[in-house]
Amino acid sequence: METNLKDWACSLSGCDGGNVEADIWLCGIEWGGGSHGTYYEKDLLREINSGSVDINLDKFDWADSITYPYGRSFAKLYTSIHDGTVENYRQVANLTGYELFKANLYPIAFDSTDHNLWHKNNLDKITGFENKFLFNT
Repeated sequence: METNLKDWACSLSGCDGGNVEADIWLCGIEWGGGSHGTYYEKDLLREINSGSVDINLDKFDWADSITYPYGRSFAKLYTSIHDGTVENYRQVANLTGYELFKANLYPIAFDSTDHNLWHKNNLDKITGFENKFLFNT
């Protein structure tokens, strides 16, 4: 494995960021951003070559997060954990953003967990892993 890929994969790549000192961390399966346009050929390749990715390690952007299905689901979970009613999940947009850190198990974004997307997006060539299963393990 190339050093840059290893450094990138072991960094906070794929994380949405937030407060690493927060009591609550959310970890999704795969990062939802960027899996369109030239993400794989340009942005992902640039990140891997640099060996890391820049993310906000200060506060989480609740307002942006709830514009996405997974972000809304997490906002509902967060609201419920704090004894609120799920229907009022949009109120998280009024929080400071220091309440949580959002990570992901796998740092490469896909529109689904379909393993065929690995070859469709030439990730075998970009990462050096023959398939998504090998990358995930």
